[in-house]
Amino acid sequence: LGSNQIWAPVIVTSVPVMVVMLPGHLMGAQAAGANEEYCATLLKIAENLGILFQIRDDVMGLMGDEKETGKAARSDVRENKKTLIRKYLFESANGDSTVLLERTFGSDQISDDDFAELVNFVKTSGVEERINQKLQSMAAEIRKEVKQLSIEQSFKDLMEELIQYSLTRTK
Repeated sequence: LGSNQIWAPVIVTSVPVMVVMLPGHLMGAQAAGANEEYCATLLKIAENLGILFQIRDDVMGLMGDEKETGKAARSDVRENKKTLIRKYLFESANGDSTVLLERTFGSDQISDDDFAELVNFVKTSGVEERINQKLQSMAAEIRKEVKQLSIEQSFKDLMEELIQYSLTRTK
């Protein structure tokens, strides 16, 4: 594995302990002569934790209270970021909802009414539920991968804390 493969997926998560912990375990495993499958499992865990964290971040950016999250609620929509929420929204849209999505995503001027309608569409279209199912599915996959590792229980417990934090964080 190249050095970019070790660090890049982990840094994306912005969880300081994970930035040190997972690359450290991966490099330690490599130095100790761990097989490629074990190292690949560590890398897969790091990548999936980063993705889980990012999807939750995207949810907070659209659905969260700006005062609580510290994120501008409309920024991802205004920037037309290609998030999983956006993908699911466009897959679910038809007629008026398609017009709404095309009018809001990528627009510098999103009205309060349009934004409220967009958030309502996320809730009523099943997109919010699909996102939550995806997050839970990813968390289950990470837990399965962690369970396969021959590591101390304290590390497994810390991984579970990171999973829970990534699923439930509000900031």
